[in-house]
Amino acid sequence: MKKSIILRIFFGILIIATMVLIFLFSSENGSKSTNTSKGTVRAVVAKFEKDETKVEKKVEAIEPASRKVANFTVYTFLGIWTMSFCSTFSNLSFKKKIVIVVIFGFLYACSDELHQLFVSKRSASLRDVFLDTLGATNGALIVEIIIQCYKNITNITKPLNH
Repeated sequence: MKKSIILRIFFGILIIATMVLIFLFSSENGSKSTNTSKGTVRAVVAKFEKDETKVEKKVEAIEPASRKVANFTVYTFLGIWTMSFCSTFSNLSFKKKIVIVVIFGFLYACSDELHQLFVSKRSASLRDVFLDTLGATNGALIVEIIIQCYKNITNITKPLNH
């Protein structure tokens, strides 16, 4: 089997797994989702702060931003896997790959927000669609930077033909 086909299968599985993860997180009702976020933030804050009153104040202050960071991060991974998948097609230019990733990230973010409209105590947000799309774009750019660095390194290490 060709290397590119194996990579497409691998990255396709990672794309689907990430989409399932996003769907599962979005399926949590508002209360459960908030409790999950607060529990995670509380565990981190408690490592640095021993006063329980201060822990709770910091959790309340940090938790909303941590949710946005988590969304951005998971969509960054979706962008990484999608750009990696697209990069297995040698005939696609960078411009075409980035357009595919941005549109894919945007459409999945839209479907995710639509899904949340049907989940108890959840809502849809255009700001979240924008943030998620930025996350996917960020992932695509990370992959492109890595690819360009790899190409530059391999060109440096190739012997010159005289």
